[in-house]
Amino acid sequence: MNPDNIVGINDEIDNEYGQTIEWLYDLHLFGMKFGLKKVKKLLEYFGNPQDQLQIIHIGGTNGKGSVAAMLSSILNIAGFKVGVNTSPHLSDFTERITINNRQISKPEVVEYARSLKEIRERVNNDTELGYATYFEVVTAMALKYFADHNVDLVVLEVGLGGTFDATNVVKPSVVVLTDISLDHTEHLGNTLTSVAQNKAGIIKPGCPVITANDNDEILSVIEKTCKVKKSPLYRVGVDIKLEVLDPSRDGSTINYQGVNANYHDLHVPLIGKYQGINAGLALGALELLSEEQRLRITEDAIRDGLKNTRWPGRLEVIQKSPWVILDGAHNPAGAQALHEAIQLFNYEKLILVFGCSEEKDIKNLTEKIFPMADKIILTKANIRRAAEPELILDNIKDTNIEIEVKTPVKRAVDTALGEASAHDLICICGSLFVVGEARVYLLGQDNGLVEKKEHRIHY
Repeated sequence: MNPDNIVGINDEIDNEYGQTIEWLYDLHLFGMKFGLKKVKKLLEYFGNPQDQLQIIHIGGTNGKGSVAAMLSSILNIAGFKVGVNTSPHLSDFTERITINNRQISKPEVVEYARSLKEIRERVNNDTELGYATYFEVVTAMALKYFADHNVDLVVLEVGLGGTFDATNVVKPSVVVLTDISLDHTEHLGNTLTSVAQNKAGIIKPGCPVITANDNDEILSVIEKTCKVKKSPLYRVGVDIKLEVLDPSRDGSTINYQGVNANYHDLHVPLIGKYQGINAGLALGALELLSEEQRLRITEDAIRDGLKNTRWPGRLEVIQKSPWVILDGAHNPAGAQALHEAIQLFNYEKLILVFGCSEEKDIKNLTEKIFPMADKIILTKANIRRAAEPELILDNIKDTNIEIEVKTPVKRAVDTALGEASAHDLICICGSLFVVGEARVYLLGQDNGLVEKKEHRIHY
């Protein structure tokens, strides 16, 4: 084929993909409407693909994506065809829907979106439900894509909450509840009980549940829900023994004593002690899945899968001189984990590049990490609900640390790099959207998308 023709075809695909993504992101204007009726109707018109899938459903506040990445890596190496649906994405929409680490292609996004446009109109015209929202459409796209590709297993991450999240239309084989803490309180309530009740809403009758939560208030909710649903509950730290050894900037080593399996000296390359706990959740979920579905997963697959797990933008070391780490710590619990992880590094000066969304609890989000910094550079991601740096400043007036405002994100990154010595640490954090823009820029992949509002979305 003539190279000029290839270029022309690629330009046409990119143009159509860009228009499709713009249409998808414009669905954000329909807001975040909780309820399952519309997504169920979308899937009904799609042939109910969710009923064809074997699913591990992951809910919680922090750690969902890390557990999903570990499960995917282990299952891939074990020889299974694994679909993974996570959110949000760092750089490109296609990151949200993958099969064995291969992202859905741009032409496939266009194809499925074309079908969903028609179905979405039918749902609106034929029912009293109205138009489906962005997350409902994307959830339907992912589930149909996985069914069409005959995956063996799906690792499905809850978007927000649980009870009324669009992913809660599935009947999972295993439910994982990661660390639960206060976040999205405008939607989930401002008490641990209300948040936990929403998160526990993904528990289905008779479906085994695994969690590492040890807060009495949260545990009470999970235990009561499991009792009502007659769902067996397994707790890391009680039913599953876990020892996290020597966390360092290279990850952690864990010893695992599960329901039926024991493993020693497993390496988890993700930074932070909590990632060892997430690994315990992943291993426990696989044990439960193996019992339910008679799957065989070898110890070698578990060792190699954990060792090869990658989860970009979450305490990710992207440069070593100076140290540059990226972390999407977007709530107080995440900030506490980042605070602990930063102490694993040796450095002379800490420069924070920080930006977050306007609805976040900025005071509690910043109080753990800001006092560690020698300098703070406030910035703003290119999303609709990004907090203005002035709003962040209003919440941290008491600090004596030098603070500077630099926008856009790449200008803030350049400022930090320009001021850092080889022995300093730059931590870019506060929002996955800030992290995503910084990551694209630092890796030299900036094609201008982060400059265009239609290519960014809040969730």
